[in-house]
Amino acid sequence: MTLLSALRSTSLSILVVFFSPSSQSVAAEIDWKSFLGGALTTFAVHEGSHYFLAKQYGFDVDLSGFSIVYPDWNPSPQQKMRIASAGFQGQWIASELAFAKLEKKGDDAFYQGIVAGHIAISFAYSVLKEDDTSDIYAMSSVSDLSRNQVLTLLLIPATIDAARLWMKTPPKWLKNVSIGSKGLGIAAIWKF
Repeated sequence: MTLLSALRSTSLSILVVFFSPSSQSVAAEIDWKSFLGGALTTFAVHEGSHYFLAKQYGFDVDLSGFSIVYPDWNPSPQQKMRIASAGFQGQWIASELAFAKLEKKGDDAFYQGIVAGHIAISFAYSVLKEDDTSDIYAMSSVSDLSRNQVLTLLLIPATIDAARLWMKTPPKWLKNVSIGSKGLGIAAIWKF
């Protein structure tokens, strides 16, 4: 197993602990099973979004470790952009659904886990962006953006969402900026 494979396999769990609600001063007792279940749900949404969209386009899909791979595929630039970004689009939607639940019940570990999973996956790509099988690499290869520029655009909502998760009562503008950045990202991807 290469170092990159090991990082890919463990980065989610490491970052979930780093972004866990236990780092919040208001968190008293954590339901770790629910929290981890939420984070793993986000991972499943991320990978499942790639799978679903690739199948919609008629591509074969396989697994390599924890990653989705597409054997013998030759997508158009538009298809490649949409499939590569599908995981982020899925986790953005999942994180907003989780935030809607957290607005009603702020201490629900499952929904906190969903948001933390989104944040962890996004930041994991800081390490994975140079891997030629990564989503960032694929998105950069069909756009005029460098991998660093693509990563920056994806980390904007994750960074804002980290603040939203950690703040007891985040300002409404923060929510609006996050939703706006995700919405603009999805619109740009589907306009591509």
